[in-house]
Amino acid sequence: MNRIAIIGGGPAGYVAAITAAQQDKEVILIVDGPLGGTCLNEGCMPTKSLLESADTYELVKSAGQMGIRIPSNSIEVDWEAVQERKNDVISKLVNGIQYLMSKNKIKVIQGRASFLTSNRLQIKNGNEHQEIDASKVIISTGSEPIPLPFAPFDGQWIIHSGQAMALPALPDSLLIIGGGVIGCEFASIYSRMGTKVTVIEMGEKLLPGEDDDISGFLHKELKSQGVTVHTSTSVKNINFTSGRYFWRKAMANRKNFKLITYWCQ
Repeated sequence: MNRIAIIGGGPAGYVAAITAAQQDKEVILIVDGPLGGTCLNEGCMPTKSLLESADTYELVKSAGQMGIRIPSNSIEVDWEAVQERKNDVISKLVNGIQYLMSKNKIKVIQGRASFLTSNRLQIKNGNEHQEIDASKVIISTGSEPIPLPFAPFDGQWIIHSGQAMALPALPDSLLIIGGGVIGCEFASIYSRMGTKVTVIEMGEKLLPGEDDDISGFLHKELKSQGVTVHTSTSVKNINFTSGRYFWRKAMANRKNFKLITYWCQ
């Protein structure tokens, strides 16, 4: 048996599948969700579509600087159209991956895989079960957002990045916990489209893994877009009844802390 089973259809999984198929391996790709994974469906690609819409909106608002006169009261964000364009981008990308699977004769099975033995998998898709054997198994299941212990995702007030990608309307205000790449992208998207955005980052700077110059430039840029940023800060509690969140900010000596209450609509 010269079969390779790959669990996960994101960029790691489908690229591994294509590579293996091009080396004359029999490949089965097991996907629990749409092809492309988080990157194509709820992450990198659709985020860039939303950023492009925000860029265009900002450019049109500043058209007067280029000598192009547009009545300011006629410029608005059609959020439904923004979402339609984003979904169209996703659809084209997923269809492209489906084409590559077919072209390379890769069998795609929808379902959730689990190991029965080191070389035998069980795949469940609703009430349907099947088992397959493979000489090699590649696990590329990716990651998923982890809720705060005191703030489980409810899809309404507390949302993860995937849900933030497809909100039914632009929120009046938005608190983003985490100033990494994803958090900063959403801050830039929503702030430029009119949402009041606050970012809380536990580290000493935004993009903790990047150098100080990049972090400092981004901090300045987000501030110019109207984003409020709190670094060296962590959310300690959320009161679902009153609609308040409580955060703790480290002082300069890193030993003293100040507790401040803010409204978060």
